[in-house]
Amino acid sequence: MMSTRTVALRVVFGAMLLACVNGEEHASSSPPSFEWPDPATNGTVLVNVTQDVVGYLRNHPDYFSNGELVLSFSVPIGPDPAAPQRRERQLRRPLGSGGLSDREAVPSFSVPIGADRAVPEQQYQQLRELLESKGLIVGTYISGTTTKQEAEETRWPYDAVPSERLSTSRRIVGFWPNDPHREIIDVADADTRHALQAEIRRQWQAHPAPVRFVDNAAAHSSAGGTQSWDAQCVHIREIREIADSLGCRVVFNIALHVGFLSDREAALLIQAVGPNGICLEDPWTPWVRRNEMESKKAEARYRQLLDAGMAVIMLPLNVPEDELERWVNSWNQPAYHLYFGGAFFKRPTHGIRTGPPPV
Repeated sequence: MMSTRTVALRVVFGAMLLACVNGEEHASSSPPSFEWPDPATNGTVLVNVTQDVVGYLRNHPDYFSNGELVLSFSVPIGPDPAAPQRRERQLRRPLGSGGLSDREAVPSFSVPIGADRAVPEQQYQQLRELLESKGLIVGTYISGTTTKQEAEETRWPYDAVPSERLSTSRRIVGFWPNDPHREIIDVADADTRHALQAEIRRQWQAHPAPVRFVDNAAAHSSAGGTQSWDAQCVHIREIREIADSLGCRVVFNIALHVGFLSDREAALLIQAVGPNGICLEDPWTPWVRRNEMESKKAEARYRQLLDAGMAVIMLPLNVPEDELERWVNSWNQPAYHLYFGGAFFKRPTHGIRTGPPPV
């Protein structure tokens, strides 16, 4: 458990770090143009890629392919390895010249990596360049509806907007389960929504990329969501417009069972997302899978979204991968941007086809 002093310093260091990394510094940077990969050759999208990918690139190059999409990439914020040497140099300075007293000399905590912006940023940029040199398309991650205290940030670039950067008058609808530091904003409140979007824009300007992954973007009532679908789609559209202005694509992770969208709700989603993408963690949930009529409804709605030009990334959770593949490949079409999510540390096994599987 962090001491009060540690937390306070992390907040201060985080503020210093963000003062260095502001959107204006990188406003002139333009990300490379992005085209959706061909699902026939790159039907797997890599999710939650971390610094550990380096070993797999070296030892298992066959796990990756040129033109493959890395939906999000980040590195950890941890202890600064140079901190002990800096403290040693401070100790050797004579008293009266800014050196520390014996009582202050050796603090009992590690200096966070955020104390030195060059450390996490350099690691992030070097590994990102490595991934791109292998022909991978590399995106970034951000939460679309949650915030947390800067002292709680553990990934770089930050995976959520620090709550300190929003007004104290911000409106929230609750907290993330089992995480009292992680607030869920009220997307119906325009001031709160726009303040969060402004910080997302600033982070995207600071870290150019051709594609963005926006997690926790929305939750439909079919998946337990309680916020207005209309307001959530407005929020998605406004974030998409930010991405448009920066020349990048965006993929929204949405809690949703597509077969339960009404015609009006589907139209709102299509309008909000445009030619971008959605990611679904439970694409063919068990109780839909067991019901032929519900599966047909889901298929029809998927085809509507895909026919509209939307990309769909399915994460094979709560369903055997081979069953999901057989079902999807029974109605998939060559023009669809339909992908399966996969882990960077596993050999890809997904097979995106069009039409029924061979007998």
